[in-house]
Amino acid sequence: MSAKILVPAVILSTILFWILALVFPTQAALFLILRNISFGIFLFYGGLLLGMLVMLFTEYEGIEYKSLQREKFELTLKDGILIHGEILTGNTKDSSPVVLICHGHLGRMESIYLIAYPLVLQGYKVVCYNLRGHGKKPFKSGGVSFEIDKTSMDVQQIIDFIVSRPDLNHEKLAAVGFSLGGYILLTGGYIDPRIKLIIAFCTGHDWLEMTQFWKWYIRLFYKLMRLPIHPSEEFSRKISPKYFLEKKIENKIVCLAHAKNDRLVPYKAFLKNKELLGLPDEQTIEFDRGDHGFFGQTTVYLSQIIKWLNDYL
Repeated sequence: MSAKILVPAVILSTILFWILALVFPTQAALFLILRNISFGIFLFYGGLLLGMLVMLFTEYEGIEYKSLQREKFELTLKDGILIHGEILTGNTKDSSPVVLICHGHLGRMESIYLIAYPLVLQGYKVVCYNLRGHGKKPFKSGGVSFEIDKTSMDVQQIIDFIVSRPDLNHEKLAAVGFSLGGYILLTGGYIDPRIKLIIAFCTGHDWLEMTQFWKWYIRLFYKLMRLPIHPSEEFSRKISPKYFLEKKIENKIVCLAHAKNDRLVPYKAFLKNKELLGLPDEQTIEFDRGDHGFFGQTTVYLSQIIKWLNDYL
């Protein structure tokens, strides 16, 4: 890890520790004493962890190669919200298949470059966008990030945009989504017949059921993020795949992936979605570990995405 990343990370971890120490002095002292952690070691590993997180979300942003082309686009939704997106192409043709990739909650379109770039090299055109309320200025989309019921249906207007482009082959359209992106595809995306293939990672089944699965600290975090942690049954019906997957869509292929130790979305949600859709094993993949972000499993799940696209699109 370069000093350019590590040094600011160590400084930031120092600031965060002192803020926590001032707010919770007893707890901070006990943490270091009981864990037998010196302040220097705490700062080093804290900075190292922060540096790794920074690299995780930025290492693909600087990739450049001759054939890669990026085109930024803006789309105004029917409710006036401005969405920022990007089209990634390489040595592709107008007839090349198109893959729409949807990031997760608190993510942004740049965070899925690690998926997009290999797909472009495989001959696919990739469309990605910042969900409402997500993104980094100056390309942050309008709206607020916790309006999940609206976010779930925004995808249909993104598809309208794809269809309007003569250089994008909407007859061969697939979509890949992670976490909230998977929710989007198994709700608003699932009922849209224009998406031929859906690949959803770490996606829930019933939002209300999932909120009851969360540990207290996850619940607290999402409460601060203003996510609906105590949703009404009516709201849950608007955003839960459970109520959308009951209807069989002709010629719609769905593939699912999940980690058994996912702390945000229960593994049984994956099993319920698989059963409801009646999916064969070859259209699913399970990981024993990797948690919600599939940490350490990138090579395998990326290879599986490419295989599913090649097999079913």
